[in-house]
Amino acid sequence: MKKAIVIAGVIVCMSATLSACGKSADNTGSNNTTATMSPEQASEIEHIADTGELTGDTLEITPTGTPGPTSTPRPETVYDGSSVESSLPEQSAEFLNVLKLLPAGTIVNTAEASNEEIAACFYQEEIGDDVFMRIDGVSYGADCTVPLSELRYVRILHYGFDGSVYVGELVVNEAIADDMVEIFKELYDAEYPIEQMTLVDEYDADDEASMEANNTSAFNFRTVEGSTTLSNHAYGLAIDINPKYNPYVKVSNGTTVVYPDNAAEYADRSVDCDYYINRDDICYQAFVSRGFTWGGDWTTVKDYQHFEKTKN
Repeated sequence: MKKAIVIAGVIVCMSATLSACGKSADNTGSNNTTATMSPEQASEIEHIADTGELTGDTLEITPTGTPGPTSTPRPETVYDGSSVESSLPEQSAEFLNVLKLLPAGTIVNTAEASNEEIAACFYQEEIGDDVFMRIDGVSYGADCTVPLSELRYVRILHYGFDGSVYVGELVVNEAIADDMVEIFKELYDAEYPIEQMTLVDEYDADDEASMEANNTSAFNFRTVEGSTTLSNHAYGLAIDINPKYNPYVKVSNGTTVVYPDNAAEYADRSVDCDYYINRDDICYQAFVSRGFTWGGDWTTVKDYQHFEKTKN
């Protein structure tokens, strides 16, 4: 059985069909597509369904009418650094509002989408009530000293290990939010693979569990492993990319310790692996060129998954 929602008249300006499908079973740790929907999102989905039918597990968005060129002029630059909606034509803004209903981990068929429609999928915004409901008491605990006003919610698209395009999400500090939008658009254009990217709250803010699932994440109000010092993740100034394949490695009393626990075989960086972050590869360059430092360059420990930036 498949779930299909046909939206009539909402995105007739599109020259392509955009399909959004449930998470692939091959995408580790991401088999609960609807679990991240807030009640408000679910209500909106139900409202949209009034114009079509709901019959399975795939959320499918299909424009009606005869495909053809839009009469609405499209801007050369969609993302202006502050508000996607402010620089999008009205009908394309409606398209973006529909896309916002899709939870992280949803597969999106972008094969025939325009460059402008793709670019509109990369944006940052203040933490809304729906996102706060998900992080409150989890990554944003009662002891969190970082003002909510300093954090931003980032939505992007990324290629998965299976070659499909997925919706991704992060919470980061406002100081690096624009960097995140730019970096992940650059990585998307290069088809750089990221297995999954959902809030660490989907793992109850358990960093080990998130890493074991190879989940790329950023903000989590926590201390550095084995210390009482706040991590840069606690400020939303750090991000971990494909952490299972790019583990944290240190030598303690002559013993090599690797985090996450299931990543020991990936501590050897001399072995070829398509998912390793290496100095001078596109991921490294995208971050370092924007002022981030890489944990793989550290001397006392190696944190190959980790990029961070000092707040100015």
